[in-house]
Amino acid sequence: MLVRTLSSIVFLLVVLPCIYFSGTPLFVAFVVFISVRAIYEMLRCNGLHKNIPLSISMYPLSFLPILARYVDDNRVYEIIFPFIFTCSLLVLSVYTFMKEKPELGKVISTWFFSLFAVCGFTSLILLADITEGTWHIMFFAFVAAWVTDSCALITGLLFGKHKLLPSVSPKKTIEGAIGGVFFCIAAFVLYAKLLELFFDYQIESYVLIALCGFICSLVAVTGDLLFSAVKRASGIKDFGRLMPGHGGVLDRFDSLISIAIVLLMFLSVTNIF
Repeated sequence: MLVRTLSSIVFLLVVLPCIYFSGTPLFVAFVVFISVRAIYEMLRCNGLHKNIPLSISMYPLSFLPILARYVDDNRVYEIIFPFIFTCSLLVLSVYTFMKEKPELGKVISTWFFSLFAVCGFTSLILLADITEGTWHIMFFAFVAAWVTDSCALITGLLFGKHKLLPSVSPKKTIEGAIGGVFFCIAAFVLYAKLLELFFDYQIESYVLIALCGFICSLVAVTGDLLFSAVKRASGIKDFGRLMPGHGGVLDRFDSLISIAIVLLMFLSVTNIF
């Protein structure tokens, strides 16, 4: 318990300054680092981390956050999609020309989840850039992840009776998930109000804020279960040992990855601010 607590403190001391300086190269460097680490953890998960050709072919994907920040806004999507396609082609080409080929399913699984994770982390960059590199809007993603996870745990311990998906995560309950969703909606509304009071944001619709909180919280629960299912299928307890007591990057940011992507999409099609 002590190790887990100390690890959490160190984690916050590293992550919070990076979030605060989300408009600077520090945040980009942080996102690139966790992207590289996520790729490594997926390679390790499928036993491919010692396969040098495949590993080298997958790591260029970690440059995606740099493109998202520094490519001209009008051309960012014109560059990003061809870049992802090129990276995918590179991985498949390396696999094709390998003499001793690993199992194709493991290669595809590793690439898909690496791509999924890096796109999620890159979405944090794009969320920050909605408001010219500030952390205010992007922080909704962290609110959704932290509040849903913490409140689901507490609510589950207090009231949990019915298992949510015992084949994937035996400890999670339906009551806990409902509690996490409820408190996430409340946290979104409260945080939006704080933005309005202290940072001069104009909130067009608190109904949309609540809806966004509801969707992001459901996605948080699903994202958590998704990566738990991957670990269970691979027969591992944690993706990594980067953070003692917490596991690796994918263990700590499993729900955030999905939230960031969905939040970016939601804000792209609605008029909240």
